[in-house]
Amino acid sequence: MSSSSFFSWVSLHGAESDDAPYGSVLEVGGVRILLDCGSDGAFSPEIAARIAEVSASIDVVLISHHDLRHIGNLALSHARLGLRAPVFATLPCVKLGTMTLYETWLGLRCAKGREEAAARIGTLDEIDEAVQRIRTLRFEQPLELRGKGAGIVITAHRAGYSIGGSAWRVARAGADVVYLVDARHATERHAPAAAIVERPAVLVVDARALDRGVSSVPKREAEEKLVSKALERLRAGGTVLLPVDATTRLVELALVFDEAWRDKKLGGAYDLVIVHAMARTVLELARTQLEWMAPSVQKLDVTKTRPLGLLEARVVTSVEEALQVNAAFPKCILAARAELDYGASAAILRFLAADKNALVLSTSRRFASPTDISWRLPRRWDRGISTPLSGPELEAYVASREAAREQQEREDDLRRRAAELADDLDVLRRKTEEESEEVPPPSSSSKQQPLPSVVEQQDNDDDGGEDRDSIAKKKRRVESLMHNPWFEMSREERAKAHPAIVWMDLFPPRPPEPPSDEYGQPIPTVVLEAIEAAKSTHLGLETREGFDYLLEEGEGRPPPPQKKEEEEERMVSREGDCAYDEGDDNYDPSRWERGLVEIPEPACAVARVDGLDGLCDARSLKNLLARIRPRAVVVAPSPSSRALAAFVADKITPVSHAPDPLVPVDLSDVLGRAPLVDAHLSWALVDKVNKHQLHLGDGFTVARINDAVLIDEDDNKKVLVSVDEIDDADLFFGDDNELPPPPLWVSSKDLVLPALKEKLEAVGVRAEFRAGTLVCAGSVLVRKVDAGNKRQHVRIDGPLCPEYFQVAAVLKTALTLV
Repeated sequence: MSSSSFFSWVSLHGAESDDAPYGSVLEVGGVRILLDCGSDGAFSPEIAARIAEVSASIDVVLISHHDLRHIGNLALSHARLGLRAPVFATLPCVKLGTMTLYETWLGLRCAKGREEAAARIGTLDEIDEAVQRIRTLRFEQPLELRGKGAGIVITAHRAGYSIGGSAWRVARAGADVVYLVDARHATERHAPAAAIVERPAVLVVDARALDRGVSSVPKREAEEKLVSKALERLRAGGTVLLPVDATTRLVELALVFDEAWRDKKLGGAYDLVIVHAMARTVLELARTQLEWMAPSVQKLDVTKTRPLGLLEARVVTSVEEALQVNAAFPKCILAARAELDYGASAAILRFLAADKNALVLSTSRRFASPTDISWRLPRRWDRGISTPLSGPELEAYVASREAAREQQEREDDLRRRAAELADDLDVLRRKTEEESEEVPPPSSSSKQQPLPSVVEQQDNDDDGGEDRDSIAKKKRRVESLMHNPWFEMSREERAKAHPAIVWMDLFPPRPPEPPSDEYGQPIPTVVLEAIEAAKSTHLGLETREGFDYLLEEGEGRPPPPQKKEEEEERMVSREGDCAYDEGDDNYDPSRWERGLVEIPEPACAVARVDGLDGLCDARSLKNLLARIRPRAVVVAPSPSSRALAAFVADKITPVSHAPDPLVPVDLSDVLGRAPLVDAHLSWALVDKVNKHQLHLGDGFTVARINDAVLIDEDDNKKVLVSVDEIDDADLFFGDDNELPPPPLWVSSKDLVLPALKEKLEAVGVRAEFRAGTLVCAGSVLVRKVDAGNKRQHVRIDGPLCPEYFQVAAVLKTALTLV
């Protein structure tokens, strides 16, 4: 096999932890594609080291989802690990992925300090630079590579689970590889279901659905169970904490609870709070991505003022505000970071851990059971304490900041003077060139005459002769300009020396645009004046403090002075993890100290609800594989990867791989086959049936083709086919030797699927109806399809397994062979 047709896949990470990241390298014809660049919550150095080993050889990077497991290491890899390849993702992945990185950076900064956050995830500037380099693609938009990757086409398909989540299809010369991880088979409130890419040559899939014993629970039932558990605790006067992912699960669970609060009219009794450093921005960005969301969200509800309008939820960015505002109300808090290691969820858990009436309610699959949640609850937290500087420390800090400011001013002044001098020299050069062009070319007679002396030139200048623009005069004028102190002066010095000169910019700045609302319409001046007048009153319409003071002290009363003193005393020493500190350290001279908070044994209750993590469960994943029907399957490393590979080999296709991390899988044998013949039956058996309302069945005795290999025999290209149910397994066919037409099974009466279901159950085949389709033995599908002209085709679809032929035998009894 030549290098141009070489195919391989290798996983960079394994299942070291419950939140192990995604990252693998797919090599297609010499082009190396990095599939996801994720990290775990702790940002382990081993994960970054594995990416650093391959970053220099990567040609393309594809991002599937916008959570840390898929995009967590992107900024660090681009800034420090040498990853310079172009990155592709959908627009929601870019925008919401940025919010994920921002929220994680702020959580790490509050828990461990700015330096530790920059070392683990990168600085904010590095995050912005990495995100700005991502190129966006739409679903079903083909991307054709050029140069080294000529002939490779990359396409993004829906994967479910998150807004803009992608399943990547990489095709070359008719062979294709589909990368589908963290998929969702059904439509949710905010995210659509995964698109089925049928019959790929190779399917790369994860086995996270089998890692945990998650039962198959209908989504509506799981939502009702989640809300009922939360209300049970709230009615007892307790507080409920739901740790959620920053962007993927936040929107979904917020919609669930907001609808429950509206339907049950709970807004006046219980406080629904969303705590997230970038919550407002996440919700606003989600509202601008309606074309990527589920159809139910795209339909505007008359009861809502805008899409994704959370009417009952209170969105805050401070943990302190979430706990203290409406303190008398029982609270249901959705906080960022499902792992409870840092961020808003960890800060709130420190307040609730000793409360026996509190409940930690998780929907994450990372916790196998409530007992596991209790075991995983942190006993120790990193705590960052920021104390204002005083005395010699404050003086040294101010002196260092002043020295740095003066140094920066000197550097800026030098840059400005250098730029002005360069501009002046450029003007002088152009003026000299224009004047030199005005000198007439010397004649042939003048070449033999000596040049006039300086004294003669001066006499000619005084007399106003024709030699006024001679070379000597030009040289003298240039020298005078070069030594003119005017050009050595700055713009400010020139203005002081010549105050009569009016300095005007050639292109003055544009006037500021008038304020506008969220729909781009200008706000009337009367409204703006009313808003400013309201801000100036003591009611504090724009501040949470003013509203609270109004409630506690009565209308029209200003806040008492003792509250201000208590607030100042409380802010003298504050925990950095109790609130997202989004300010700049330059304006808050303080000393950052790290410590540990220990809790002997958490007293709060813990619980978990299955079916709301947004991913496929084990049963749904197997059904999804049966619908995709790949010719080969590669299972990403995880504890259950070998179990899923065994199921695929038994039910789907005999070619399945479950490699270990860093062990490459050679896909050349699968992708090198000529994809001229597929292994599924053709459902269009008859195109024209005149004057008969017949119900057509499949030709069950047609040869089922397993493999097809293109060979070259005596310069004649033919296809070698391996088939079932035919004695001659080595069948050659080409232009002159074609397969016989498939037999036709017909029925003169309507085929009733409920009657067929009873026949199947009579012979021991379990069958049930799902969305108008008869699902037999969990994987074989029987359905009727309208073929036009009042005709219907009966289609039977599924893997080549004993159940398939058992269902086919029962179906034959209702049909007649013609």
